[in-house]
Amino acid sequence: MKHVIFGSAIISICLAAWLCVLTSDAKMTRSADLKDALDESVKTAVEAVCTDRGYSIDNAEEFQVEFTQQLMSQISNDGDLEVRITGLDYENAMLSVKAILHFENPDGTDNSVESDATVLLEAVPLEKKMCKVEYVLPDGIQTEDGALEIYKSYELMEGNLLPVPEDPKVSGKTFVGWNLSGTNQVDRPKGVVESDVEYIAVFD
Repeated sequence: MKHVIFGSAIISICLAAWLCVLTSDAKMTRSADLKDALDESVKTAVEAVCTDRGYSIDNAEEFQVEFTQQLMSQISNDGDLEVRITGLDYENAMLSVKAILHFENPDGTDNSVESDATVLLEAVPLEKKMCKVEYVLPDGIQTEDGALEIYKSYELMEGNLLPVPEDPKVSGKTFVGWNLSGTNQVDRPKGVVESDVEYIAVFD
């Protein structure tokens, strides 16, 4: 009987040690995987939110919601992932993130690993705004395609190239150029968008 009890104890100890090794290895593996995934995913999520989509972030709360959604979609895992933005410094263009992965050990107990990442938001349009560019017609003028008052209207992000529509065609008149509203300047618009702007068509 003593031998049976002793053998059972040895088996239990071995099983416990084996589970401890599995748990430790699993935690180390998940921790390393999470760090690698977080470092890469933070950069990708920033690009997705601010660059690829041309999305204008006007405040920290809006940025955090959009960024967190993008980041969680970038990191693949088989556990419960929690993402926290621990720092958002607009002045220095710096973002700090913590990711916590909750998972179940081989023995059924709960465990978690966490990782931190910081990324510089270089050349990311965090504070750029949407601008309206309108090309309008003089009172009483109608183009051959039926446009009245507003010939073309655009909404685009500050810093984008200024769009210029095709010259409007009006029966019996010759198009001269676009007059920047509030000035005597008549020319072909060029440059980048900096604010809301209106151009008025000039005809002979």
